[in-house]
Formats: sequence, structure tokens, C-alpha cells
Amino acid sequence: CRQIFDNLGFTTEIGQLGKTKVFLRHPAFMKLNHAKDEATSVFALLLQSVGRACEARAGLFRQYVVRHKAKIIEERKRREEALRKQREEEAKRRKAEEEEAQRQARARMEKRIRSVVAIQRIVRGILARVGFVRRYVEDSRAKEEKRLDDGFQRFRTNFDDLDRRVKIIEKKQLEAETSKVTATQKTQENRR
Repeated sequence: CRQIFDNLGFTTEIGQLGKTKVFLRHPAFMKLNHAKDEATSVFALLLQSVGRACEARAGLFRQYVVRHKAKIIEERKRREEALRKQREEEAKRRKAEEEEAQRQARARMEKRIRSVVAIQRIVRGILARVGFVRRYVEDSRAKEEKRLDDGFQRFRTNFDDLDRRVKIIEKKQLEAETSKVTATQKTQENRR
């Protein structure tokens, strides 16, 4: 409001500004209405000229379209074809990327499977070797125990045989001694 007052050259005698209201005398009101009408007519002329320019451009465009309709249609078809090809290429590229991703996933899965099979093969080989060694050790232990048991049995048989012979020899010696003693006793008795 202060700026309008300054632009129109109002003094405090013609109009005053309050906090929420404007107080004008009749000459100031008339002067303000006249300024409003002038500004409206200037803006109306400006809007009319812009409207006429738009209308003229639209008319020229319509004329251009009529004259160059075939070219415009051809250009539109060419752009649509280019856009269609671009979309097709994009779809092919996406499809190729998806196929490549699937191929890589299959390759990774096959590699994992080969790794698992290799690990299983190694573990089975180790288990087979451990089983063979265990059986070999058990067989060797059994053979060694049998050999030792057979040796012990032979030793025991030989020892029993030797013990029996020793007992026979001791018995014969005892008999010989007793027969000597009895013979000496008989000879002593005979001497007496």
C-alpha cells in the first residue's frame, strides 16, 4: 500500500494508511480507479497480443502440417520405428543379461556339485583306506595272536612233556636212591 501511495503521489491530506485499513478522500479514490483502469487496459492489450500471437502461430503450424503432412507422418513413423527398435534391443539386452546370469548361476551350481562330489570321493577313499588298514591291522593282530598262542601252546606242550620227563627222571632217581638205600640197608643187615 505504501508503494502505491508513493507511486501515485498521495499525501496525508488525500489519504492515510492504518494498520489494517486505507482511508481515502474522493479525489484520491478517483485517481486510484483511473490508475487501475489504465493498468487493466495495458494488461488486456498485452494478453490480447499474446493470444493473437498464439493464434497466429497455431494457424501457421496448421498450414505447415497441411503442407508437410506426409513428411510429418514419415518423421513420426521413423521416430516410432526407432523407438520400437530401441525397445526391442533393450528387451534383447535384458534377456541376454538374464540368460547370462542364469548360465553363471548354473555354472556356479555345477562347480559346487563337482566340489561336493570331489569331497565325497576323497572322504570315501579315506574311509576305504582306513577300513582296509583297520582290517589289515586286525588280521595281522589276529595272526600274531594265533602265532603267539600256537607258540605258547607248543611251549606249554614241550614244557608239560619236559616236566613229565623230569618227573619220570626224578622218580627213577628217587627209586634208584631208595633201591641204593634199601640195598645198603640190606647189606648192613646182612653184616650184622
